[in-house]
Amino acid sequence: MAARRNRSEAHPGVSVTALSGGRHRLRWREVVNGERVAQSWTIYGTAADANRWALSVSESLQLSGTFRRPTDAAQRPVQPERPAVGDLRDAFVGYANWRITKKRVSDGTRDLDALNLKRIETEIRALAGLPNDTPIPADLLSIDLCDRLQARVEASGAGQSRQAQVMRTLWGAWAWASDTGAVAGLGAPPKTKSLVVPSVETGGRPMKAPTMREMDAILHHAGIVPRSDSNARSLLEIMRATGLRISQVKGIRVEHLHGLDSPVPTLDVRVGKSKKEKLGRTVPVAPVLAPLLRELVGERQEGPLLKTMPSVPTLAAIMEAAEGAGDIRPDIWRDARRGNRKLSHWARAGFQRHLRRKGVEDRVIDVLVGHAAKTVRDGHYDDADWAELVEAVRLVPGVGCPDQAAAKVVPLAR
Repeated sequence: MAARRNRSEAHPGVSVTALSGGRHRLRWREVVNGERVAQSWTIYGTAADANRWALSVSESLQLSGTFRRPTDAAQRPVQPERPAVGDLRDAFVGYANWRITKKRVSDGTRDLDALNLKRIETEIRALAGLPNDTPIPADLLSIDLCDRLQARVEASGAGQSRQAQVMRTLWGAWAWASDTGAVAGLGAPPKTKSLVVPSVETGGRPMKAPTMREMDAILHHAGIVPRSDSNARSLLEIMRATGLRISQVKGIRVEHLHGLDSPVPTLDVRVGKSKKEKLGRTVPVAPVLAPLLRELVGERQEGPLLKTMPSVPTLAAIMEAAEGAGDIRPDIWRDARRGNRKLSHWARAGFQRHLRRKGVEDRVIDVLVGHAAKTVRDGHYDDADWAELVEAVRLVPGVGCPDQAAAKVVPLAR
């Protein structure tokens, strides 16, 4: 390890060089028999200890021109007492900050990390019987604690994907804190990640894509569910006509919309999962959606399109009401294999299904919803042009239009 030299005005005339093994070398010149002679002294301790000794040397040189070294026992300064076991919350905060500053995660991922870490802290406190706002001993974290924590998450009704998501966040914080030594008393995580993060079952029949009639039924129930409001219906109607995810609709700002009074408005999509979507893209908007967008924008020039967002329980209540009334099939928003609910993907699936049944090519649909090209050739030579995109969005019907007859449902492959 390369030595680091520190020359500070706090101890003039003395240099401090950090060595390996907790050693530091002090260098200075003092008067011996009328001549200035170079001196050095190696001590053990922290950088703060070395600086304290350097200050003592500097003060002695200023007073007498020389420094009398203490005995060998005094060469090893007493280390300040440190807590034997650190606070696990420091690992969570440090891991979250590392993800933001070093990994540069998106705002959505940042919020999801914060939500998962808060839940992990709450569950650990419940398992260990710790009151709120008290330190969580780092040595509590073990494979057994992880197993019990996952069991609590599962008992709360979370599906396999959600369980894996929470435990993956816990694993990441544990591994980061162990690698960096940020928390005292924290043991190393198991080398096998699967001992902490559960696997998610795959295979079986995919979820179904809803028909336009089913999506309109969902909009109908958005207006009658007690906890619902106009924002919930607006969110669902935008998803139905654009194929965007909830997070993408949440990210729409007034300044992202252009030409609302033109035959075909445009939308700048600035939120997404793929690299292509994060770079931003502009797509035409179905003309049938323009009246709603004009109403939401009003006279505003900037700001979020939807001032408030409906909660997840509200959206789930709308879907359950539509399912309970027999207006939609359960497998358009529930994953029978994993037991979890897909509150945002059903509209994305229904949008693609409708355009495919109208004869729109997959490459055009991929551009509208932000999918990457299936092959390198498609990405270079077969991208959709603007006229094809405009023609496609014109095929999106208004809510309750008569051409929404139920048809054979095809599973969503992507």
